[in-house]
Amino acid sequence: MSSIASDFFENKFEPHPMGSYCLYGLNTIGCDSIIKFHDEIWKFVHFKVGSEIPTFINKKGDILEINLRNAPNVTRMQIARKN
Repeated sequence: MSSIASDFFENKFEPHPMGSYCLYGLNTIGCDSIIKFHDEIWKFVHFKVGSEIPTFINKKGDILEINLRNAPNVTRMQIARKN
């Protein structure tokens, strides 16, 4: 995994105020969809070829293809604001 991707996962994350709106941000132009699933942070990479199934990656480089319309226990996240 590139250092840019590794650096991304070093951020602190918090729940996104808009929750699952626009399919967890996937249907929002210019949005980086970030989700928490099974207590891990996953960042959107692309849609599975020929489908509407999004593909996410975690800090270990694992790939997750998940149908967000039917997925339980998914939380949309964002990089935590610095106070």
